Amino acid sequence: MSVRARLVGLAMVAGCAPAVTPPSETPVQTEPKRPAYVLAWSVPPVAHERPDLDVDALLPDVAEISRWPLAVSDHPELEPRFPIAAALATPGIGWLDLCSRGAQNRHVPNAQDQVAYLAAWCAVAAQDEEVAMLRLAPLQHSAVRGMPEAVRFDFASILVENGDADEAMRDLIRNQADRVEVLDLVAASYEHLGRPADARVINNHAIEIDGHPLSEAVRCHREARRIVLADAEQRPWALQRFEKTLEIPAGSKRIPDPTCTRIAADLACWVPAMSGNSEPACVPYARAHGIDLRQLALIDAYQRWPPEAADFHAWWAVALRAKQAVPLEGADLLAVIALESAFQAASCDSPHASEIGTEARRLRVALRGAPTRAALEPRLDTLIENTVQCARAGRITSP
Repeated sequence: MSVRARLVGLAMVAGCAPAVTPPSETPVQTEPKRPAYVLAWSVPPVAHERPDLDVDALLPDVAEISRWPLAVSDHPELEPRFPIAAALATPGIGWLDLCSRGAQNRHVPNAQDQVAYLAAWCAVAAQDEEVAMLRLAPLQHSAVRGMPEAVRFDFASILVENGDADEAMRDLIRNQADRVEVLDLVAASYEHLGRPADARVINNHAIEIDGHPLSEAVRCHREARRIVLADAEQRPWALQRFEKTLEIPAGSKRIPDPTCTRIAADLACWVPAMSGNSEPACVPYARAHGIDLRQLALIDAYQRWPPEAADFHAWWAVALRAKQAVPLEGADLLAVIALESAFQAASCDSPHASEIGTEARRLRVALRGAPTRAALEPRLDTLIENTVQCARAGRITSP
């Protein structure tokens, strides 16, 4: 008799016999059978290097906020803001030429402010910043058209080239030039030079000094710069405080300032994005600027990318978000890699394998006509075949 026949016979006999529990033994409490897909917990996490995509270009550009009131075309440099050479010399003669010829020592009727301005910049050329500031200070109130504004820019250019924020404040106070308009330019110039700590100090001075700004827009510009220049962990709190100041009480006839509204929308997107969470705060920003919402899905997928080995759920979340961004450049590659990693991190006998196969087929369809189809379609075909093998044989084959 075969072994199989003996086993079947024993089973039949056992089925006919009554179940008897010895009085000295306690019935064994067996645990209910656990579903096979629980084995997914035993699969080691998976790591994969994130592709290099320029998603920063899709986020709000806060350079305009941090460099206010400098225009995009303004690039602070150690040069006179006022066209002094054109005012005192013939074409082709520069201000340094005038200094070398001693023009700053001449008496020119009806042009003494211009001569004093030249003398200040000749002191700059001689690296005597203290004398330069002393000679520029009275020209803040010059009647010469364009000179007072030029002097404010000059103060900023000279100060940021010659010291830190504390030294700048001392020089401004000593020359009675610590006006908020000057402080705004100094803060912007420090930021332009890549010195955010000094820019933060000067900006805070401007906020403290000017308790009643010229306009609501000016106040918002300074507060916004404070948020951009703040430490990363302080930005969310600073943003909430800023947004609180923009709230309009019910029944109030106050009209929201459009500049403040625009700045708030930009920061509401940028601040969470810098912490790796651009959704859903960027939706109002995207709609206000006519930006394709799929760009937000791409940013979100990129920022969700696990920095270290992760489980199926982390990779699955990235894959779904990246797929929503297709056909934007880079989204298809993120989606394919994330799906492959999700498959490696899943148990072959879990429902996840089937879900991955379904999304891989959908992504394959979405790639039709894409320039990356030739490179990515074979990988998707391999992934789909592996999920089919899982369904048939219950074993994992790495993609």
